[in-house]
Amino acid sequence: MDWLRLEVRERHGFGWNHGLLGTLFVCFWLQWLVDDARFASLTLTGWTLPGLVTHPFLHVHSLHLAWNLLLLHIFGGLVCNALGPLRQAGAWLAFTLAGATGHLLAGGGQAAGASGVLCGFVGLVVAGRLGGTIALLDEAVRLPV
Repeated sequence: MDWLRLEVRERHGFGWNHGLLGTLFVCFWLQWLVDDARFASLTLTGWTLPGLVTHPFLHVHSLHLAWNLLLLHIFGGLVCNALGPLRQAGAWLAFTLAGATGHLLAGGGQAAGASGVLCGFVGLVVAGRLGGTIALLDEAVRLPV
């Protein structure tokens, strides 16, 4: 991906981020042990708990999980480096609720996956809140701190 290069100057947040990615991976395999009714209650089906909070930890398909893990490894690590692990956890929760709200207000049905969180993390990076370097179409852009 020559058109998108991210420079990671610090690596301290990646340990925390890898733990989060491991949790997503373990939850993917554990979800197959619960019955369909319990699984449905953990997905986003309306304005009810626990689905509002637990849906990012569930994925319906392994390919969906793989893409989310890859992109969360990149962007989640950058966010964790910039904000620290506790603020990253707060951002995770905020983007979980924001993504769920957008999905439900748009009339979406049952949903699972961390795509809302991922979009929030990508938005943080691209909006220039992290102070990294991004090269788009071979033109370097310095993100302000």
